[in-house]
Amino acid sequence: MRHRLVTLLGLGALLALSLPLAGCGREGQAEGAGDEIAEIPVNVRTLTMQRADLQEHLTISGALRPVHATDVSTEETGVVRAIPSEKGARVSRGDVVVLLERDVLEAEKRSAEASRELAAYTAERTKKLWEEQQASREEALRAETVLEEAEARGILGLERDEKSGGFIIRSCHAP
Repeated sequence: MRHRLVTLLGLGALLALSLPLAGCGREGQAEGAGDEIAEIPVNVRTLTMQRADLQEHLTISGALRPVHATDVSTEETGVVRAIPSEKGARVSRGDVVVLLERDVLEAEKRSAEASRELAAYTAERTKKLWEEQQASREEALRAETVLEEAEARGILGLERDEKSGGFIIRSCHAP
């Protein structure tokens, strides 16, 4: 057994010494081949690197589209007198973005006031006639109804007139 171990160790040492010599041959020749292989020169460039932030610059052409857009409309119709903000400008709550012409609203307000005065006169006169039994109860009620409608139109006209001074953003949400 000991003899076998010595033999194996001897063969292992011989094999270990012969392996480095196996690749040796004449310079420029592959082992077992008569052709010469020429080495191809390769240029090598080395750079020193250091840590830095990545900066990327792009030049792009094309149409720009907003990420968020909001449609704004007024509660009242009318001719736009002025738009104080530039298109695309950022506006905040409470900023005036549209000013409307007031001429039409002023005329509507005067018309509503005149209608209310006429309805008040007619209602008062019809009530007196009803009390004198010269008009029916239905005519008196109809005159009162016309007066109430005229007063409501007058209040609505005043509210519209106040709002037309400038449309103010109360809230601005994307559609």
